[in-house]
Amino acid sequence: MSKSVAANSLVLNRRTFLAGISSTAVLVSSCSVSSETPIADPIAGEIEKIVKAKRDLISDATGLISSDPSLSSPLQIVIDQNLLHIEGLSPYLPAGSSPSASAIPAQELSLAALVTRCAVFSTNNLNTASAISDAELSRVLALIAGSEMQHHVLLTGFVA
Repeated sequence: MSKSVAANSLVLNRRTFLAGISSTAVLVSSCSVSSETPIADPIAGEIEKIVKAKRDLISDATGLISSDPSLSSPLQIVIDQNLLHIEGLSPYLPAGSSPSASAIPAQELSLAALVTRCAVFSTNNLNTASAISDAELSRVLALIAGSEMQHHVLLTGFVA
């Protein structure tokens, strides 16, 4: 090694090195996320979306019953089962969670559109069930997906 490199190199004694390491640990620990900072749970957010979509579906099904009472029986089954789905998903919602009202303006709804939504919900819920690591929630979502497909089949028989 040349003399100029040796003269310019920094020599750390043991005490200086240990002091530097300990101050680094203090700095890193002070940068950690505090317990007061809420961390968004992506699974809870997904469950909130599902519950909101189910509430919107219940509202639309209720509106269809008002406009066509002959659909009362099959739509009431769909409404009742979606209420059970919401109840089954409620343990996975964050405390105090209440999905907000729809920002989409109300539009005329047909039974065919409701039937399609049931099939889409089934597919989406099954995809979500496959993507999450919580085994119990995955099972609940898979069962709900099967139920949504049954709603699709049930209501398809009433589409003119």
